[in-house]
Amino acid sequence: DAYRLIHQDDPGLTCCIDDLTTGPEEQLEERIDYIFVIASYEKSGQIVSARRVFDQPIPVNGGWQWASDHTGLLVELEK
Repeated sequence: DAYRLIHQDDPGLTCCIDDLTTGPEEQLEERIDYIFVIASYEKSGQIVSARRVFDQPIPVNGGWQWASDHTGLLVELEK
């Protein structure tokens, strides 16, 4: 779990936005999205960064719009 290796104390919630037009006060409830690395990579490579993306809505026409009902995960790997 690439995110957990970098953020050991962060629950990393990624889900779920019930109404994609709700504002930034919407609370994520679960962590159901993962990027896994295999043990052999962990020994030979490095996880440079792991973060959630699209984890806030953007203002649109006086309201809000989320990109998805899940936040994204972005992991940067280096060999």
